[in-house]
Amino acid sequence: MLGKSSSQRDRYRKVSRALLVISFILFFGQNSYASRVPQDSIDVFIQSLPQDSTILDTLFKLSDAISNNQLRIRYASEGIRYSELFQNEEKKYLFLNELGQTQERMGNLTQALEAYISLAIYYKKVQDWDGEAVAYNAIGNIYFIQENLIVAKEYYQKSIRIRLKELDKIGFAGLNISGDYNNLGEVYRVQKEFDSALVWFDSALVSYQRDRDLLGQGYALGNIGLVYAEQGKFEEAHVFIDSATAFLEPLGDFYPIAVYLTYTADIYEQTGKPEEAETYLRESLEIATRLGLKKEIRDAAKALSDFYRRQELLKQAMEYQDLYYVYRDSLYNAEIAAENAEARADYEIGIREEKIERQRKVEWFLGIIAALLLALVAILMALRYRGQRERATFQNELLHSELKALRAQINPHFIFNALASIQQYVLKHDRLEANSYLTKFSRFIRLVLYNSDKLVLALEDELQALTQYLDIEQLRLGHKFHYTVEVEEHLSLHTLEVPSMLLQTFAENSVWHGLSPKGNGEGHIHIQVASMERGWYISLRDNGIGRKAAQARNPRPNHQSKGMKLVEDKVKLFNLSRTDTVTYWVEDLYSKEGEAEGTRVVIEIDQTE
Repeated sequence: MLGKSSSQRDRYRKVSRALLVISFILFFGQNSYASRVPQDSIDVFIQSLPQDSTILDTLFKLSDAISNNQLRIRYASEGIRYSELFQNEEKKYLFLNELGQTQERMGNLTQALEAYISLAIYYKKVQDWDGEAVAYNAIGNIYFIQENLIVAKEYYQKSIRIRLKELDKIGFAGLNISGDYNNLGEVYRVQKEFDSALVWFDSALVSYQRDRDLLGQGYALGNIGLVYAEQGKFEEAHVFIDSATAFLEPLGDFYPIAVYLTYTADIYEQTGKPEEAETYLRESLEIATRLGLKKEIRDAAKALSDFYRRQELLKQAMEYQDLYYVYRDSLYNAEIAAENAEARADYEIGIREEKIERQRKVEWFLGIIAALLLALVAILMALRYRGQRERATFQNELLHSELKALRAQINPHFIFNALASIQQYVLKHDRLEANSYLTKFSRFIRLVLYNSDKLVLALEDELQALTQYLDIEQLRLGHKFHYTVEVEEHLSLHTLEVPSMLLQTFAENSVWHGLSPKGNGEGHIHIQVASMERGWYISLRDNGIGRKAAQARNPRPNHQSKGMKLVEDKVKLFNLSRTDTVTYWVEDLYSKEGEAEGTRVVIEIDQTE
């Protein structure tokens, strides 16, 4: 048996020393004594690692595995330094993401925001849509913590838009959009728009279930419980919050549990159990303090102060009020610093874009000269038609601007109403049926997103979208109504054109306001397409409760329907841009005895010009 060489023995001792330090740090890194780890021990450990590119993997695994925030920051910072040393840009931004998340959890919002903004710049540069969306979502989280809800919502929506652009390529399974839905729901919850909040939380829950993400399901269930708690529906709130805790505790994620405990305490106090409420509030503060969560410490201290004030225990109330002020001021100062950090980042982005623009000008100098010469020739040839072209350009730009503004309204309108449908269905039916319904909905929403970008559709495509929508609503309402489509034989559906998604708006009104509240008898919608002397027409007739009864059920009788406003704008733009003319009207139907028998919508397309 051969003995080890001197170099081998040195290497062996070095590795053994590194393993001992790793064990030491990992042990202390998982408990409350982490702060007692000597700084020189960490330095010795890092120096004991091989000083080559393999150190990056070791540091990343350590920063990811250790729960102590101070140690995570140290390893992530060292990882960034070594990544720059070995010129590994990809690893650098993985460490930067780890650093941002840890700083955020510790309440160091300025540092976290700086990290996330750098991530957004990097992922946009390398055209990584998923990384860019994640960075925008993280920036939204920072602004949400600072209670800047308007800006937070903008970043969440920006992340969702980036992901939905990839829907046709990869499908829902690869979008990772659940967190965006959940965060947007949280904004609406804080803004007291509870119906909208439940729509987004339910969408997040369905998405998390589809991805088999237990942690995400726990978050979504907890947030639904918070909405019910704020609505005063304490029984429902308790069920969802208990379900969330059951998901999260086995996973060791106590971050949201601190929040849920505060709301559970509120439920107990509202139902006349102040002792249990106090216990839950103190437990919430203890968890937040142990994890170093400044925002949650602030909220728990405020809740305890308010609780003791209501119990007329003024000494305890003042004690926790002082604690609340300390953390409130700390977060406020961090918010001001974060705004300065964002301004600096915007300046850096501007400098980088300016350098890129200068390079592009040099590279394309000859091409620009050629383009200018061609433009000069074109201008000389077009002088005689200048007046006519200017008028045409003005009208075209006006039409384009109006269409762009209209598109911006159409997508949210139809998506919101469709999500409202799926919300009701998911809450009332079993998971298997809900999954089938979600599949139909995903196909339909893809068609909506595709068609809403067009001013005009072939009647064939318009009827396809309409029937898909009615199939979904039939499922939601348990086949409470049926529909028929009658088309005159000689009409060519692929050549006739109508304003896009026009029929669905009227059908939507029939289902929601006419047929859905119908008490007795089966509902029916009859769609007819036929020719007339000067063109052709579409008739949509239902046997619902009628507009008068529907208006009486409306909690906002003077509110103008968003859908009908979109119809008016669509028809206006269609008539401005084409020789065909669209007109429509709505009439109420009555029996001989004067009782309401439904509503009829007639859309005429005049082709005489």
